[in-house]
Amino acid sequence: MGNTVTQHTIAPLSSGVTATPQVANVSILPPNLPANSKMGAAELLYAPAPTPLLYASNRNITVDPKNIGDGDTITILSTAPALKPVGFVKTGLAHVRGMAFVGKNDQFLVAAGMLGGGIKVYERVSEAQGWLKEVAHLNDTRIVQPASFVSV
Repeated sequence: MGNTVTQHTIAPLSSGVTATPQVANVSILPPNLPANSKMGAAELLYAPAPTPLLYASNRNITVDPKNIGDGDTITILSTAPALKPVGFVKTGLAHVRGMAFVGKNDQFLVAAGMLGGGIKVYERVSEAQGWLKEVAHLNDTRIVQPASFVSV
C-alpha cells in the first residue's frame, strides 16, 4: 500500500452525477523519519464523534522485532473540510496490526504489534492532550502475533 489517503466528494446515487472530485491527497507518514526507515500503510479507522477523525497506522517494515525503538506510528487526520494530518503517535509496536475501537462511544483504540511490542490501549482524548493517550500496555511473550480484537 502507499502512504497517502485520498478524499473524494461522492454525490448521492439518485443525483446521477458520476464524477468524484478529489478533495485532498495527504501523506500519512510522520515527519522526521530516519533515512533508513520504510513505512507501509496498514489500517484506517474512522471515528465520527466527538470530533470526526481518521486514524491511520503505519508499519515500520524495516524494524528489527528485537529492537523496536519507537516502532510503528498512528497518524491522526482531521476530516473536514479536507483531510489534514493533525497528530502522530509513536506506538513502540512492531508491525502494528488489528487496530479497533472499544468501549462506550468507541472511547478507546486498541492496537497490537504482530511482531513485537505487545498490545496497547489508547484513550481518545482532545487535541490539547495529543489525540491519543496510552492508558494500558500488555507486553506478554505468550501472546504471539495478535491480529484482531473483539469487544464484549
